[in-house]
Amino acid sequence: MAVIGQNSEDLLAVQSQAGSGYAFINERGQIVLPGPYQGGASFSEGLAAVNINGDWAYIDTWGKVVISDLHVRTAGSFVEGRAYVENFEGRYGFIDRTGRATVPPQLPTQLNCPFSNDVLGAQSRRRQLEEGNQQTSEVAH
Repeated sequence: MAVIGQNSEDLLAVQSQAGSGYAFINERGQIVLPGPYQGGASFSEGLAAVNINGDWAYIDTWGKVVISDLHVRTAGSFVEGRAYVENFEGRYGFIDRTGRATVPPQLPTQLNCPFSNDVLGAQSRRRQLEEGNQQTSEVAH
């Protein structure tokens, strides 16, 4: 098995040696969530992104699917209650722990660092101001 990610919340995502799928093991190396998942990431904030039959979803530490029907290319780990998702056009956005888009997939790149709601709010406000200024200057010309 190949280890995927970091040991987080006592469960670790691993890939089978044959590359046939992903599962989760505990601190003793026992498989506790066998999957098999076609992709997986370590748990963060009690949830892990997993690929089930080509669709990304989130499971809890019991293996129960708690967020599904995302229809995205990739899904990231939760940080401060948000996780990034990438749509099939290569745009990134963020979802909350219910799967609701808090920032629709519109960003051209993934934010690869922990963030706070204030940062996202500031970016959103700045983008709205920039769009408003652009529309104002287009009207003026």
